[in-house]
Amino acid sequence: MKQIYCIFFLFFVSTAQAGHKPGDSPPKVTTQQFTNWVFKCVEDHGKRNCELFQSLQIRNSNIRFTVSYVRFKNQKNENKEAISIIGPLGINLNTRLAIQFDKQGQKNLPWTKCEVMGCMVILTNNTANKELLALYSLIKKNFISGQKAIIAVAGFQAQPLSIEMQLDGFNQALKKFNEEKL
Repeated sequence: MKQIYCIFFLFFVSTAQAGHKPGDSPPKVTTQQFTNWVFKCVEDHGKRNCELFQSLQIRNSNIRFTVSYVRFKNQKNENKEAISIIGPLGINLNTRLAIQFDKQGQKNLPWTKCEVMGCMVILTNNTANKELLALYSLIKKNFISGQKAIIAVAGFQAQPLSIEMQLDGFNQALKKFNEEKL
């Protein structure tokens, strides 16, 4: 499966490159494939940042989605997590992103922001909002226990853009991730 750079990778590389002086060695990037998921770590200046991600592309188009899972330390130095779904630009932001796991009920996720690489839904357990916390927990639980998900967004045509995401490999990749220290 061809890897596509996602926002977190760009963040890791740009952050790592920002402190580089001429002659410094480049950041060390390691990746490992777990069925449909990639576990990637960037190590630089003694810091190691890792993520799990899956890149998806709608067949016969250049429309891409990237789904990622990361861990971070918040302002209180607590370990927290975030799941992000990056959709393409040119979508109707008045309609939420829809996700459905294994033909269960559909969940509609609020857009967080849009950047040059696409529009994003970012869910995290680093929030006091009980509704968003419950939504994050539900999505993570389904990533762990589910087989597949369908992601759909409203474009400006009659039919929504939708893509199927296989969840195979997420558990194994998460186990590998859990071995990493923050």
